[in-house]
Amino acid sequence: MKIDLKQATFIIPIRIESEDRLRNVITSIAFLLNNFDTNIIVKEVDKTSVFAEQALPQLESFFGVPKVKHIFEESDESLFHRQRVLNEMIMEADTDIVVNYDCDVILPIDSYVLAYNGIMDGVYDVVYPYGNGMYQRQVNAEDSVVSNFLDGNDYSAFVVVDITTFPHKVVAKYRDNTIKPMLFPSVIYEVARSYNQAFILCEVNDVGDQVASILQYDLEYQNLLMCSMRGRAGQIVGQGFSGQKTQLGVKMSKTVKKVGSLNLKAMIEEDKLIFCDYDIISELTTFISKSNSFEAEEGCNDDLAMCLVIYAWLVAQDYFKELTDQDIRKRLYEEQKNQIEQDMAPFGFIDDGLDASSFVDSDGDRWSVAKNDEYGTTAGGMDYMWNSW
Repeated sequence: MKIDLKQATFIIPIRIESEDRLRNVITSIAFLLNNFDTNIIVKEVDKTSVFAEQALPQLESFFGVPKVKHIFEESDESLFHRQRVLNEMIMEADTDIVVNYDCDVILPIDSYVLAYNGIMDGVYDVVYPYGNGMYQRQVNAEDSVVSNFLDGNDYSAFVVVDITTFPHKVVAKYRDNTIKPMLFPSVIYEVARSYNQAFILCEVNDVGDQVASILQYDLEYQNLLMCSMRGRAGQIVGQGFSGQKTQLGVKMSKTVKKVGSLNLKAMIEEDKLIFCDYDIISELTTFISKSNSFEAEEGCNDDLAMCLVIYAWLVAQDYFKELTDQDIRKRLYEEQKNQIEQDMAPFGFIDDGLDASSFVDSDGDRWSVAKNDEYGTTAGGMDYMWNSW
């Protein structure tokens, strides 16, 4: 079911001068056509129409005759007068909303909907949906990353782990790819309250920051764990009393992911984390090591697996040990202590077959200890110098 954006027209000025730009044009327009019932105008200014020759046939193979108005202006100018082209395209639009759209940009679906509704409801006159003001960040994404984003298969997920007994048990899980980010915190809030005011640790890399902010400031949930940056020590868990550089959750990094993944592996192998859920098992079977990191195989999800990775990272934190009086590493060591000591036992003694009573000096001469004969004297009538004193 496509989202209704009929009162909006996306105007996209283009000049396709590279394979990357061609890919971006096809991808961004396909994204709009696949998700929205809207209007699209593409104006191309170039010597020849690359869009008509290469992009349009691919779009037609996906959507039949795409709902795209293509305008081509033949020009030999090396400069691309973007603003002039935009002004001309605005005159072609006949809807209430005109979207000045860049062919190299794809936004989360919620951003389009919120911007559209805000203007249609009279709340805003203009919306700049990128979230960082005039400062932008360029991202170089591999095809697999773009594909995962376009698939829209990412889930909003969390797990509830019972730590009152050992081994720990996953007692509840939530996973949904249709819930809106603004509603997700309310679900977490209600479930956490039902499980004895459970402590919550959010991932705050992307939408998670919005989720954590709503939990903290709107719902005023008290048991929200926070993290602070401590230089080389990395992120430290606490509850916001550690001074500066405090955030409302853990920011996923290579270090956090690696430590959490290795801890999770050890806990599962030693039966220190118990779960009986098909979705979790399914995700863990496709959660692999790749390029010094861990992620789901292409075409698979790792949302629940990453929840467990964050949990496994948390249990190794000093704050968790002090809060729960549980030291997972110490428990694992005590239970494997005998095996570890056996593995660390000395190798043994090596006998090379040579008499230990002789040795070779630095000059290559062998020296042996003189032995007494049957008369109590040294062999050959020799005596030590000190025996005559």
